[in-house]
Amino acid sequence: MIYLLAYTDINQGKPLIFLHGWGASSLIFERIVIPRMQGAGENYRFIAVDLPGHGKNGKLKSPNLKRKEVIQHIVDSVMKSIDDAGVEEFALVGYSFGATIALHIASQHKDRVKVLVVNDPILKGSAFELYRRWGFHILYNLLKPFGETRFILKIINNTWAHKIAKIIFPNLFVRTRPDESGLKKQIEEIKEYDKRNTNPRFWAAGIDALFAHSAEFAAMQIDCPTLIVAGDNAPYAAVDSSIKLQHLVKAKGRKQVVEVYVIKNSGHHVISTNPDEFSEKVANFLREHYE
Repeated sequence: MIYLLAYTDINQGKPLIFLHGWGASSLIFERIVIPRMQGAGENYRFIAVDLPGHGKNGKLKSPNLKRKEVIQHIVDSVMKSIDDAGVEEFALVGYSFGATIALHIASQHKDRVKVLVVNDPILKGSAFELYRRWGFHILYNLLKPFGETRFILKIINNTWAHKIAKIIFPNLFVRTRPDESGLKKQIEEIKEYDKRNTNPRFWAAGIDALFAHSAEFAAMQIDCPTLIVAGDNAPYAAVDSSIKLQHLVKAKGRKQVVEVYVIKNSGHHVISTNPDEFSEKVANFLREHYE
């Protein structure tokens, strides 16, 4: 069963689709990125999709899928929702897990994705390191026979688990001081909303499925202008992974623009910590390449 996903639809103009990270929601784009792009005079139709089991889609029933079917199910559900919005051609922005989904969409729907922006997609090498060190696969499969996986989400969200994560991934939580009043409060409100509206079954199954897929092959099929954004202090060598991704996209001698842009003094959460620079760079790239 392919889902028709809920999405936020703002403004008129050329379509710009946003895909959030795992365990998050479209609210990060709705509250943080889209207002900045609008403030800069960007006149797009902003569509921020909530992935299955997240945000406004948090109450969806988790499908009974094999591990290797989950990613494609998400891709198909996102595309069904884009079709529902009446969108044919579009620019696509993906963050973290959403960036991985965006790579698959851009590779499968070349005639529709005109520009691609990805921030910290999970590639095979870096994902394997994350997987090995954090042990999501082990944890998920230990709890799966008991049916209820809500415990997983509680573990990750508990204060002590957050502290352990800081030790394991010291650069994952790099923060810059917000320059504008109210940004920190906005981010905290979004995080609380995401915790309340993330379905733990989807969350666990998605993390598990992520490592059964390789985005490398998908990247090699992409032929649209592509911007790859990374934080210089992000974990699992995000800058190196971004350069690797750049080479993969251009592996077959394609001539399209594939740019790597590194945001200084930032970790994995560049949208939260450096929203102005992120939004400005995306806007500039789209202005130049989204005709």
